[in-house]
Amino acid sequence: MLYRIEIGPRPDLADIQGQSTARAIKSALGVEMEAVWQLKIFTVDGLEEGEVRRLVDEGI
Repeated sequence: MLYRIEIGPRPDLADIQGQSTARAIKSALGVEMEAVWQLKIFTVDGLEEGEVRRLVDEGI
């Protein structure tokens, strides 16, 4: 079964990469962004649900 895992900054922390992307968008396109959040998305196959949960819970 395929599992989707999204990893990003906690809501109480600044997203430095997102801020950098917002500046790049403003510089390239002249568009002011209110907020940009960057996530890493992984698709995992070949593991059981418990194994995927363990990876997420342990922050691997």
